[in-house]
Amino acid sequence: MGRPTEARTYCEKALALSRELSAADPKDETARFDLGYNLGQLGMIEPDPDKVADSLKTLREALSVLDSIIQANPSAADPVLRVELVRQYAGRRLQRLGRLTEAADSFRRALAELEAMTNAKPGQPRGTAVSLGNEEGLAEIYAEQGDGDAALTYARKALDRAQKYDAATPGRAVAIAHLGEAYFELAWVERKL
Repeated sequence: MGRPTEARTYCEKALALSRELSAADPKDETARFDLGYNLGQLGMIEPDPDKVADSLKTLREALSVLDSIIQANPSAADPVLRVELVRQYAGRRLQRLGRLTEAADSFRRALAELEAMTNAKPGQPRGTAVSLGNEEGLAEIYAEQGDGDAALTYARKALDRAQKYDAATPGRAVAIAHLGEAYFELAWVERKL
């Protein structure tokens, strides 16, 4: 809705409650997941230009909480999808800060963990949107670095994934939106190169 200040206020309230609950019982995995989730939500709100580093710090704190949860159960779809979305946003923040190598590492790790999750339990949600975001991030980084082959490879992977998703769910607005974004990403990469 374009109201990041209000979103931030509500996320900070939820985060304060999550911190209290997690501190009350450090062994409560649900409370820890909620803490990581709320940190991630806060970090994903579009930051003001001078607050990108603060947003990254919040996302990294979320990952420090959530990573141990998915390491204990790497095939659990919901936690893995949440972590990889947070990792994607951390990659985007690193990208904005000009830390391209770290950003690429974040995107690649997210894709590897998503693949491990889907291979462990076929039939789970595949995390199409999260995979697309990470592939598109890598395409942009490689294009910015002048590696045309890698940039086009990731942009085409994203387009292929979006086309398959659209074909599997014809007429769904979200699938059409992903497809349009993937075409835009490929065009951006080609133009950048």
